Amino acid sequence: MQENVQEIKEQLQTGFSNTYNYISKAAKHPMGFYLIWVVSHYVCVHLYVTYCAPYGFKGFLTSFFMTSTHVCHGLSWIIYEGGNLLFHMWVLLGGWIMTNIIRLVYKGE
Repeated sequence: MQENVQEIKEQLQTGFSNTYNYISKAAKHPMGFYLIWVVSHYVCVHLYVTYCAPYGFKGFLTSFFMTSTHVCHGLSWIIYEGGNLLFHMWVLLGGWIMTNIIRLVYKGE
């Protein structure tokens, strides 16, 4: 029994280590960074609605207590900051595109 528990523990550690290495490698690339934030924002929005502010009258009553929990604050932070980050990344991309267009226009003169 102990051997099985130890084997499962080692498999989980290896799996988490591999996943962490893959995500950290992907986050170094701008597109990977963007996709990680899009996925985390999407997942957290659905988790927040499911656990912190569910639909219906029962959800309305429980949301008074659930929205003050640490988990709901964390989900809310990821939703808010992720939205801001995605907005600013689009502004940055738009600025980069406009800079390149202006360079092409003035280069032709």
